[in-house]
Amino acid sequence: MAPSKRRPARSPSGRPATKQARRWLVVLPLVLGGVLLVLLVRRREPPPVESSSAHDGAPRLAALAIPDPVADRGGDKGVEPDLAALRLERAQRTLDSYVQATKYPPTSRPLSEHPDQIEPLNKVDHRQLLARGGQSRLRLRYDRSVLVGDDAVMIRLSGEDSVGNPLPCEIISASATEAPFGPDTGRHGPVPVSFTVDGSGGDAVAGSFATRFQPARQGFAQHLGGIRITVRARVGDEEGATGFDVYYTPTPPAVFTRAVREVLEHGSLSLYLGIDVHKAGRYVVTARADDATGNGFAYLSFNDEVQEGAREIPLVVFGKLIRDRHAGAPFRLHDVEGFLLKEDTDPDRELVQPLLGTVYTTRVYPESGFSDEEWQSEQRTRNIDEFTRTIEDAKQQAAGAR
Repeated sequence: MAPSKRRPARSPSGRPATKQARRWLVVLPLVLGGVLLVLLVRRREPPPVESSSAHDGAPRLAALAIPDPVADRGGDKGVEPDLAALRLERAQRTLDSYVQATKYPPTSRPLSEHPDQIEPLNKVDHRQLLARGGQSRLRLRYDRSVLVGDDAVMIRLSGEDSVGNPLPCEIISASATEAPFGPDTGRHGPVPVSFTVDGSGGDAVAGSFATRFQPARQGFAQHLGGIRITVRARVGDEEGATGFDVYYTPTPPAVFTRAVREVLEHGSLSLYLGIDVHKAGRYVVTARADDATGNGFAYLSFNDEVQEGAREIPLVVFGKLIRDRHAGAPFRLHDVEGFLLKEDTDPDRELVQPLLGTVYTTRVYPESGFSDEEWQSEQRTRNIDEFTRTIEDAKQQAAGAR
């Protein structure tokens, strides 16, 4: 008897099983994709709340660099993480980081937060390769990059190799003109700048040069804005050109009077600095404060509208900052800088003549005379309340996941 042919198994619907399997191969990925989409939507966290307005000055949440607890937990492979607990942990870290970052006002911050502002006037000590791929460098040193009225900047140039050893240097040419990004670019021709041999740095044998550049007397008496100084030099066997900028204000919009009135108020020390304002507008003023040991601990700032006439700029040494740093009085206010901000125009500022060195020394106060309370503002309170509600929601989710 001939062997009978085996029929393919049939499903309850009567269709061959092979066709049904093919259909599920198409449908199953779509079903799984829909399930995953629902899970992702349900796991989506609410967007972060803006932590401040521009004038409030408190850091925004995006700048707080909150660590991700899921990434922190990293390690155990094959173990499903407790996402509700991790979400709660992250919400708590967000609140803690925000509170820590905003416990001092934006106008009275630790000086350590502003390492680039410890020295005034933007002093520069910079090394620039003369040729791409070369080894010779031109060292540029100048004692200020902002000038007002009759101010002058001392510029020193010298040559060195890639590790800082002195090399013979020759200045081929140097000139000054309007900075290429300013509105006055091309209005005046280049002004020659003369460098002479300088032995003050102790490396004259290798070729060190210096010049004193004074915009008011070297063709820029009416220029407001950036000035580009271009130098072409030969260092060792390599030749090239480089440039650097200074910012100049021919006539200051206001003058600091050096008069200071100190008031212990609201648990902090307010230092009211006198200023004669010739042009009304928004002024930005900064200063540094040292404690009795000479340790710089506070960076003070002011940013607000000021009317014409004799005025006072409040610079506040915040009480909790004094307490947290254990800064002992008397305090020394020094190196005050400021400018009139000109919004929606270029150049965008007019500089005030800075007060360099010690401006004022306060009276002696006990540390207990200052408040240990954190800074408060309406915006900060709203943000803390919002972050706290997020924590409560996360707690409820964590409780429901158990």
